[in-house]
Amino acid sequence: MDTEFKITVEHAPARVPVTVFHLEGRLGPPAADALEERARQAHAAGTRYLLLDFKAVDFVTSAGLRAVLAIYKLLTPAEDMAALMRPPSGDPRKSPYLHLADLSPEVYYIFNIAGFLNNIAIYTDSAQALQAFG
Repeated sequence: MDTEFKITVEHAPARVPVTVFHLEGRLGPPAADALEERARQAHAAGTRYLLLDFKAVDFVTSAGLRAVLAIYKLLTPAEDMAALMRPPSGDPRKSPYLHLADLSPEVYYIFNIAGFLNNIAIYTDSAQALQAFG
């Protein structure tokens, strides 16, 4: 039986104002759509830096990956997106706008094989991720 997906929102102190989405449950359809919509609402309300806390997420589908990609694009200004579309001159550049934290080994593996680690920083816990903003 699927676990109900929940998003708890927190505004955390950091060098920049960070909105934290604490996620709980399975990130697949229709949860992915709910996550993306919640991010759009937060962005419209002024969120520019977002931390997705995966501590209580036990599974991510391709729909969940698509939602995270949509959030990445939403938060990344057009000029930064243009720079990211060019081949890298060295190490890939990590997004300063979106961080992920507390992924289980299975969820981390999904993000890794999907190539997300090239552009989105993943931290072992939320405190580390918050310190990395700004």
